Amino acid sequence: MGERPSSSAEVLASGSERPGIGEQWHGLSRRVRRVVGCALAVVLLMALGSYAYAQRPDRPPPSPPGPPSPAKAVEMWSTGVGDLTAKGSGTFTLGFVANSSSKVTVERVRQTYGGIELDLYGDRPVRVPHERRVTVDARIVSCQGLPADARMPVVEFTVRNARGRQTFRFSPGERYAQALAATVRSACAREGRPVPAGR
Repeated sequence: MGERPSSSAEVLASGSERPGIGEQWHGLSRRVRRVVGCALAVVLLMALGSYAYAQRPDRPPPSPPGPPSPAKAVEMWSTGVGDLTAKGSGTFTLGFVANSSSKVTVERVRQTYGGIELDLYGDRPVRVPHERRVTVDARIVSCQGLPADARMPVVEFTVRNARGRQTFRFSPGERYAQALAATVRSACAREGRPVPAGR
């Protein structure tokens, strides 16, 4: 008996006549080849990006932001004008509250009137961790050095924190100015000094 010829299925199973990759690729439609090509390009780009990221030099993490400037870290408001005291001629107190978003020290207080001297009360500088009352001693040194109504609309505070030192100007407001004017007129009248004329 002669040998039975191999079937076409058996020839394909043996791989002797299976189409090659190139033939399979060209056998695909143009649309399928375009989709497959785009997918391969995306995979290649992702692989290259991952490799470049893995090879980058190590960089230290960014340092945390520091505290704001002293003048921006603190806010002030007035609590009023105190009564005349017996500590000295024409002496009274001014009350303020300082509220700080970071640790701040109040080093100095002043104003532009030559007739009144201001000084921080108690231990100096005044440390303000969050919110603290700041008492200021005010002394009238010359009634003649005061303007009419003896207003002090602006008070200057010098403050310091980790960023440095700054002086900022604070306006206590109209009620404060009226109370200050009345206290100054009363102090000058007690001393028999010329009283600043009101409006």
